[in-house]
Amino acid sequence: MYGRKQFPWVVSGIAALLCLYLLIMASQVLGFMETNTGLCVSIGVAALISFILGYFVFRTVWIAIGMLGLIGGFSLGLMLYSVILAFIGSGAVWAMVLTAISCSVICGLLSFRFANAVVLIMTSVIGAYEFMRGVSYFLGGYPDMAVIFADLENNLPLDDMNNMFWIYLCLFLFVSVAGIVYQIRNNEEHDSLKQDVNYQKNKEDDKFERQVSRKTYSNQPNKMD
Repeated sequence: MYGRKQFPWVVSGIAALLCLYLLIMASQVLGFMETNTGLCVSIGVAALISFILGYFVFRTVWIAIGMLGLIGGFSLGLMLYSVILAFIGSGAVWAMVLTAISCSVICGLLSFRFANAVVLIMTSVIGAYEFMRGVSYFLGGYPDMAVIFADLENNLPLDDMNNMFWIYLCLFLFVSVAGIVYQIRNNEEHDSLKQDVNYQKNKEDDKFERQVSRKTYSNQPNKMD
């Protein structure tokens, strides 16, 4: 809901946390965290690299927009393949990874041509996805990604993809749309976006947002009345 208003903080935070998660997961897979010393060193190095990446993304608008497109596209790819799995009940790990990477690359490339739309949509989509996954951890009915990968790798049916999954999908779509509409109507942006010429040009060319904004302002009562 505040992706554009707090743009550098939101994107740098997402990038840093994702980097930290991936580095710690890689360290665990490679066996670097089997001892207390290795655990401390792995976490320290991962935190340092994540901080450096987050700072770099925070200071560079167009890198941040591209990173947002990549991460948002990856989330959409995972969600898309999850829907496919819910329909057919089984699949392959490589297909899920390929779908996620393909969506990530496509959205990353689009971010440099449609920067305004990517910032608007992906901040809402990522927020909605993380919110939905957070709710699913408490209420259940949506298997963890590690479980999904393990089942796919072992050619096991995904019995956990029950009716609750469709409820979570509806929640994801509703929160995504609500975030997009709220950000358009709120129309607040961080100074880093306001001062970027290319981003502002993309925004001026966005007919959809201009139409929604025009309707919003036309529905507001006249202060002189």
